[in-house]
Amino acid sequence: MSSVSKDGLGTGTLGTGGLVLFVLACVAPMGAVVSIVPLGIFLGDGAGFPGAVIVAGLVLLCFAVGFVAMSRHVVNAGAFYAYVARGLGKPAGVAASFLATLAYNASFWSLGGAVGYFAHNLFADAGLDLPWPAWTAVALAIVTVLGRRNIDLSVKVVGCALLLEVTAILVLAVAIVADRGTAAFPFDSFEPSALTSGSPGIALMFACNMFIGFEATVLFGRECRDRTRTIPRATYLSIALIAVFYALASLILVGSVGKDHVVDAMNGDPGTFVSRLSERFVGHTWGTVMQTLVVTSLFASLLGIHNAASRYLYAMGRERLLPGRLGRVHPRWNSPTSAGGVQIAVAVVVIGAFALAGADPLLTLGTSTVGLATLALLLLQTAVAVSVIVFFHKRGHRSPALHLLSALGAAGLATVTGLATTNYSTLTGSDSTTVNSLPWALPAVIVLGIAYALVLRRRKPAIYAAMAASDTKPPAPAPEVPEVAV
Repeated sequence: MSSVSKDGLGTGTLGTGGLVLFVLACVAPMGAVVSIVPLGIFLGDGAGFPGAVIVAGLVLLCFAVGFVAMSRHVVNAGAFYAYVARGLGKPAGVAASFLATLAYNASFWSLGGAVGYFAHNLFADAGLDLPWPAWTAVALAIVTVLGRRNIDLSVKVVGCALLLEVTAILVLAVAIVADRGTAAFPFDSFEPSALTSGSPGIALMFACNMFIGFEATVLFGRECRDRTRTIPRATYLSIALIAVFYALASLILVGSVGKDHVVDAMNGDPGTFVSRLSERFVGHTWGTVMQTLVVTSLFASLLGIHNAASRYLYAMGRERLLPGRLGRVHPRWNSPTSAGGVQIAVAVVVIGAFALAGADPLLTLGTSTVGLATLALLLLQTAVAVSVIVFFHKRGHRSPALHLLSALGAAGLATVTGLATTNYSTLTGSDSTTVNSLPWALPAVIVLGIAYALVLRRRKPAIYAAMAASDTKPPAPAPEVPEVAV
């Protein structure tokens, strides 16, 4: 039975298993195996890509040590914002909140276009040839309904989708192993010589991209049964499962044709590599099944990102950084309904504008937003890693292990952020000057956030003083926001 936390969100509903399922669905395993893994192999270090996945997992585990330690001291639905504010100061925290809001919404827009694109292709083959915006509209309508309900319902939906897509990937993996035998496991892909071949920096960039979404564990701190145990367990378990799953999946994909031939076997088209393997090792029918599950995988990720994005808007409403109406919750389901409604409305406007302009949902809408979201989240993770070190240093916490691991995580994430910036056109897969100029929006957002915080400090000191509150040591409370039925 759930209760209601002091800021309105339901508490006592999410356990470790549910939270891990939610995070794994957010990272869209099917979409990653079909698209990002082949790109990492083709554009990165070839057969050494499985090793890049392990390196990315180790970097993020180092980051997670401080990340979950911070979660015990600062509990806030706008986690990145609150962590940066408590470590680097409130102006930096507001800038982080703006970046996070942009990142999660941009990711949502990208997924919306992708769902429409793949659903259009799937159903057109079945004789129902509707334009991609129609399928995107259907997906957004379903997400709106599910997002209004208690988080448990979303967990059940994404859990079912996750089970199906993982099963499909395992079927393909088993078929490859049955055909190739021990050759399906080229473990020399983990050797340093393989890892450093080709373009290891680009490989690491794509590997880290596949983990984006694991940080959502802390966004649901208010809604966990025992957040002091659930969040650390779910965070570490999510990173470990993602690393092992993607490393094995990429290893078997390399082994399907041999480590010396995997790049050539893609025939210059990594996007169709997995579907061709499905037809070869399992059969044409299974290729259709995989195509169907790509749609359900992307939908599950769309639902997960909606829940994350709406909680950021909700937190900003509670903090009065955005209009207070966003901080209202549903009186029955304790969900951030007002924030969720606004998040969907903005998505309709943005995606609708691309559709009216006749834009391609993948090559224009997708590339314009997914790269921006990825780079913004990498920047945020780097800032959080630094904030953790400062936060605990200020409080006299002198744990050498915590500081060392957080520093390693910060250095690794800063390196990947630099790689993503310098190789942005590779990340987006676009040669459009407009698309590849979008990173310049991020410094503008940061400056705007800092300036807004300074204005609040001067003109609305009560709101400024109440920013980044947490359960452990709350500052002056922000004005109450009444609950409302929507």
